[in-house]
Amino acid sequence: MPTITLCRFGDGKQLSLHEVTLESSSYIAISHIWAQASWTKIPGIAEKVLVSPQKARFIQDRLPALVGHSLFWMDVLVVDQSNKDARLAVVEHIPAVYMNATKTIVVREDGGFGPCCESLLDLIDDEKWNVTRVRGANGQLEDYDIASNAAKHLKSHHQHGLDEIWSHRLWPLQETNLSQTIQFTVCENAKRAKSSVTWEKAYLELTELDKAAEAWVERGQFIWPVGEEENPDEQEQTMVLKKEFMRAMLNNGTVTRSSEPVPEGKASVFHTLVGSLTSSRETTKARDFVLALFPSYSWYTIPPNVRDMEFGELWVDCVTQFQTFHEEPFLNLSVKPKLTLGILGHTEISAEESQKPSADIPYPRCLGDFARLAYFLGNREPYLDASRRGTWRIQKMTELDDLNDIIAIVSETVYRTRIFIFNEWISQYSVWATQQKSSDEQLLFKLRLKRMARAVAGRGDKASDESDDTIRRLEYELAVLGDKGAAKCFTAIIGMYVRLNRELDERTQVPRVAKASWDQIVELAKEHDTPFWRTSLLHLAATVSCGLGFSSLSWSRDRLSPYLASYHEDGQRNALIQTLMIASPNLTIHESDEINLFTNPHDPYVVKKSTEENGAPMVIGAAIEWHHEDRDDFKIVLYNGCPLALPCNDPGSTPDEWICLFTHGDYNEAIGSLMGSPGVSRAANLPFLIL
Repeated sequence: MPTITLCRFGDGKQLSLHEVTLESSSYIAISHIWAQASWTKIPGIAEKVLVSPQKARFIQDRLPALVGHSLFWMDVLVVDQSNKDARLAVVEHIPAVYMNATKTIVVREDGGFGPCCESLLDLIDDEKWNVTRVRGANGQLEDYDIASNAAKHLKSHHQHGLDEIWSHRLWPLQETNLSQTIQFTVCENAKRAKSSVTWEKAYLELTELDKAAEAWVERGQFIWPVGEEENPDEQEQTMVLKKEFMRAMLNNGTVTRSSEPVPEGKASVFHTLVGSLTSSRETTKARDFVLALFPSYSWYTIPPNVRDMEFGELWVDCVTQFQTFHEEPFLNLSVKPKLTLGILGHTEISAEESQKPSADIPYPRCLGDFARLAYFLGNREPYLDASRRGTWRIQKMTELDDLNDIIAIVSETVYRTRIFIFNEWISQYSVWATQQKSSDEQLLFKLRLKRMARAVAGRGDKASDESDDTIRRLEYELAVLGDKGAAKCFTAIIGMYVRLNRELDERTQVPRVAKASWDQIVELAKEHDTPFWRTSLLHLAATVSCGLGFSSLSWSRDRLSPYLASYHEDGQRNALIQTLMIASPNLTIHESDEINLFTNPHDPYVVKKSTEENGAPMVIGAAIEWHHEDRDDFKIVLYNGCPLALPCNDPGSTPDEWICLFTHGDYNEAIGSLMGSPGVSRAANLPFLIL
């Protein structure tokens, strides 16, 4: 166990520092949010402290009563925050600090959830929760009771706004996860700024609370203190403890979990990253996504030159370490880098090197986007059976000039992608559209003014290069996500599938068709159709469907291009599968090259193998985050991109019953032809795709 500095309040609230060994000491850990910190003199403390005004008052007035005469850890009091080396040196000890503390006092900021919000906890269990996030083609939220009830509560009980800052930041999440006993309290702010109350914002903060509770409960092998008369199953026990965690937070109470040490063989990075996929928590420096998550694992070692490493270099080192550890004990929980040297277009490399992580990666804005830099392939089966006979073809999307073909391909790509990918895209996009857009526009304006001033002064330096990069990113994001319609059309296509599947969940054996939604999508596409709109839609759909995060869009545009990957079975005219993929704009494919994807459960990449060369396949692109679970009750048919759900267990249906769903003659003819031969697919002769 390391020797570390703790502190203690003495008589007159005088703070003293003590060098101790953690394993032989009893102490309290403090977890808090930095907020707007500045160097402040606090009575009883010798040196100035880097804290916000409200935190300074908290340390002076309330902290002594909370910790008494106990030793305690609080980073701003025991680590010299003016010394970068000291700040980095303590990072490797953070897991031990919180794991060995008798309790952790979590100091929330004022303005968040309160005891009145307990009524919202039941909403988190509702199966429709994520569905409420989906916008239709008109850009409006679907109006469900769950959204309405939550909105009413927020408006009636949080007139001054709701801003649970604790749920925004990365480090407090990790510190909480490491703690066995947690006591919540609030750092009150007399000058709390008024914040907006929107359903989008409240949704994210409620789900962050739920995810924080789940992460805390599920970390390790926990033993719940269940009475002899009760014997709930593990899932119910988890829900009970989750609710205890959330109630403790809302009421500034205390919650404890009992646990055994986690066997090293179960300390999988797979679960840590998968559990982070939907998190919107942020951190000041991108490197902290690595330094906050991984030092708690014994297999991870912080590089000695971490201070001098770029984020991409730190990511490559981290991937190399966890792949080495995972290779033996976690064969069924494969974690692979989503962006490799081969995908980024490196040519003078071997097939093995083409699978290695690239240091050129986007800087994630949130924990979820960081987690999406990896593929997670646990317990999957390959999409295509090895016995199927067919070939994959790849072509640049710039070769397509028909608008209907473009939106049909985007539609099929969305259908074949796991829906949770889009739930998070919708969440981030809706928050950006309602809140972040205005601040991005203001920042862009300020940066442009600074660039003009530098140009007049004839100055150019590293800072100006970074500013220009930010300007390019903001310009692209505002163009694509703002008023150009690409994001609106993409979101409308996602909403079409969500609504269709929601209706199928009713288990009524009635065919469903999304024709009304599809007609809206087509009209929306025609309204915005320009060359820039087309490239933006294809790039957006390919990037998001391949699982990259919201913050990767401008990075991806500069380095990757969308391609069409189509699978053709022998003897069939039409493609069985058509999806977007991303690869280097300089990708070269020869007729003799053998292309493969979706055939190996632990190979998520698009690969090629030259028949003229021996050796392993070369990684050349990133495939979509596919789903391949066939429904037992319905079969999905695509007609030029428009989805139709046909019941599987209704042999009495006739073509007339399907035809009545449509109004256009071409639909009627297609449906009639399809159903004319029961049990036989004639899709090869029609613009139909059986999914």
